[in-house]
Amino acid sequence: MAKLIFRNSDFRSYRIPFYDNLCAKYDVRFIFKHNEVPAGYDYISLSRSKSSFWKDRAFIQKYIKMLLSDYDVYVASLPTSSISVFGIIFSKIKRRKIVLWVERWLVPTGTGFKMALKRRYLKFIYSLADSYFVSGTKAEEFVLDFVKADRSTVFKALQANLDLSRVDSLNIDIQIPNDHLVFLYLGRFIKLKGILHLLEAFSIINKKFNKITLILVGDGELKSYYENYAVNIGLSNLLFLPAVDDNDNSLKAGFYNICDAFILPSTIENNQAEGWGLTVGEAMSLGKPVIVTDAVGCSADMVKNGINGYIVKHGCSESLAEALSKMINNKENLCIMGNKSREIFEEKISYEKMSEGMTKAIDYALTC
Repeated sequence: MAKLIFRNSDFRSYRIPFYDNLCAKYDVRFIFKHNEVPAGYDYISLSRSKSSFWKDRAFIQKYIKMLLSDYDVYVASLPTSSISVFGIIFSKIKRRKIVLWVERWLVPTGTGFKMALKRRYLKFIYSLADSYFVSGTKAEEFVLDFVKADRSTVFKALQANLDLSRVDSLNIDIQIPNDHLVFLYLGRFIKLKGILHLLEAFSIINKKFNKITLILVGDGELKSYYENYAVNIGLSNLLFLPAVDDNDNSLKAGFYNICDAFILPSTIENNQAEGWGLTVGEAMSLGKPVIVTDAVGCSADMVKNGINGYIVKHGCSESLAEALSKMINNKENLCIMGNKSREIFEEKISYEKMSEGMTKAIDYALTC
């Protein structure tokens, strides 16, 4: 049984089936950023009280001990984070195989020496891999076009999420008129999510249609700013609600179930983009049509324009408003579009397919 060191981000409960599938085939030791991990996993983690990998001496000692131990493959998500870069370079020196889990798809743009250096550094780190596990078409194109990886080294499987149709959904007690179309955003309130453009788009259609409601669920540094902005521009039929715990699947399902369509209006901010967009898959698992921007990683794989939703230009309130208007003017088709979302989810999303893709990348690295 091959031995893996698997560097992931925070432990995510929705990935338990994926973790378990890997542990069934390999001897896996995990590295998580923080330590809320169930019993049964062999892992080390960064202390939550430490702001940086380099400031946590206890973690560094455990990490170095792990890297000095016997293992065959080092697997890393977030390849350019400090923890990952340290492990990748150490493993390269030790002549161990390296698999990179790539969600990134946006190549940094800009001019000047610093930006050129950043792109060169990025390409160097990614070039150290023996194989790649990519979580979508956009990430695949990044690895092939920017990293210039050999296609035979790249293995794709879409990012899986829980099927919320199998969860007991909670009833959400919100007073919304029965004849209103309900649009939902669920996520963080940060610039990257493009909420300002969503509010601007809703303001545009709010002047034409009054039987609509927009619900925004979440928390973040800009929530108060967006609330004040909505008041200042006179938005009506708008609800800002508290965040949902990431592990409270019943409550999440409840919010998805009260909406007629889900919106993820993410944009590009400081050369950062939405790597995948897990909430899109969650909404689609419950048969909801979706509106996403082209800055959402999953858009190329999960959304078919006019079939189960719309893909609009990021940072463009007018394009977003146009997509909202199409759904409002053709509300009789929303059920059909939602059924298509469910079909696409069933066809493309599963932990088995995700695990198979990662397994192929690992096994290729072991034999190359």
